[in-house]
Amino acid sequence: MFDHRFTDWALANFAPPSDPTSSAWTVRVNTSLPEDRRIRTVEVDGRVRLIAVSPAVAAKAGLLDGQRIDDEAWAEALALAGEALAGADHVFTYAEGRVPNVSADLDVRALTAADADAFAAFQATCTDEERDEADVELDHWVIFGVVLDGEIVAAASAYPFDDSPVADIGVITSPLHRGAGHAAAVVRIISGHILERGLLPLYRCRLDHHASAATARSAGMTRFGQRDSVA
Repeated sequence: MFDHRFTDWALANFAPPSDPTSSAWTVRVNTSLPEDRRIRTVEVDGRVRLIAVSPAVAAKAGLLDGQRIDDEAWAEALALAGEALAGADHVFTYAEGRVPNVSADLDVRALTAADADAFAAFQATCTDEERDEADVELDHWVIFGVVLDGEIVAAASAYPFDDSPVADIGVITSPLHRGAGHAAAVVRIISGHILERGLLPLYRCRLDHHASAATARSAGMTRFGQRDSVA
């Protein structure tokens, strides 16, 4: 259903499950995990639930490579290790062979350094928290905006992850223009740009951010699953 490059990237830190039909977690003790990502989890919709931990975390939690555990045992292992997870994110991308329909997105264009003043005015309409979460910047690898009568009302930027086939998308809309479909429009356009350059769009948002998840679906994306990591 998804491009194998995306699946391979998403599952790269984890051990293959011994039973893909099981609802249990499969543990991998991974020596290559950095300290700030010493615990990672991924749940692929309808398929597998995987955990990757560093050797230090495994030793404290009493976890073994290849072990299968249920939710209760996983919670106990986290408590034993004195660790907590940050909270899972939805992971969206386009199903294999699907491309975004951009025929109606006529108000979206690439933004450049010439748009700096308009972009600053646009960002000022959003809160610091919204800007930090969206991480949309004029100097990113690529950025597009919805421009109405010279005013930027929504923007999305993206940058490729190092040594990976995916480009991570952030999107933000001015509060006065939310609910009009602008976010989905700019996500479609930037996703098309990413696909044309041989990469795969990645869209992430918190599980409780229902409006953001709706944007991904409106842009034609499909949920791959969800990911979490150490807080």
